[in-house]
Amino acid sequence: MLQLVQHNKVALGGTIARYLPDYPNASLAKKVTIEQLLTHTGGTGDVFGPKYDGHSEEFTSPAKFIALYGARDLAFEPGSKWYYSNYGYVLLGAILESVTGQTFNTYYTENIFRVAGMHSTSQLPSSGDKSAIPYTGALATGLKPVPPYYGTPAGGGYSTVDDFFAFARAIQSNRLLDPKHTSLLTTGKIDTGNGSYSLGLVVSSRNGVPCYGHGGSAPGVNGDLTIYPQSGYITAVLCNRGYPLALNAAGYIGARLPAG
Repeated sequence: MLQLVQHNKVALGGTIARYLPDYPNASLAKKVTIEQLLTHTGGTGDVFGPKYDGHSEEFTSPAKFIALYGARDLAFEPGSKWYYSNYGYVLLGAILESVTGQTFNTYYTENIFRVAGMHSTSQLPSSGDKSAIPYTGALATGLKPVPPYYGTPAGGGYSTVDDFFAFARAIQSNRLLDPKHTSLLTTGKIDTGNGSYSLGLVVSSRNGVPCYGHGGSAPGVNGDLTIYPQSGYITAVLCNRGYPLALNAAGYIGARLPAG
């Protein structure tokens, strides 16, 4: 989205209605801005719950999410507080598709993955057995494979630690965004109660050392990418088991890195 802002195709103060004029809840669409979606302050709610469980493979596009969730009301007044909204990022994906005329998969591949040198990253699992299989269940009861995930603009894709590293290096070297918009991506803006959130990343500290990045999890999946700008260290941890295994490893490493 910040690439589109940089190229004057999207305005941070623009509303959902400006880019998705047919959005089902017109009142909501006129209130919530791009910046509020990016910072999780738009009050657009989440996607997980009974409607999503067992049907994740059906949500192959932002339009299908909007068809199911688009009519619902705001969870809170936009800008009044911070609450993580996967649905807000699905809406950003829909806006990206509307503005560019491309699917979010195609846009990511051409403008992020290829530019950053991420050759093993996709929103979809590889054919055959080339993708890691998500697993749930305790060791004592045996691991239980879960169905493949299909990536959305809010997450759920497939990658490797090498590609995570390439993505981090692309951010650091301003290959994805110019310096001004890289700063918007990496500078905290909204207090989350446990650090801050920029226009897309978590900005905090580990062991007293500033860092930024993002983590994520779902049943059988856990990952964390953290960049330490003062020292230049990057940690990337992926696990085909659930939260908090990757986060635990990332925190363990981060607490032992030299500060400078």
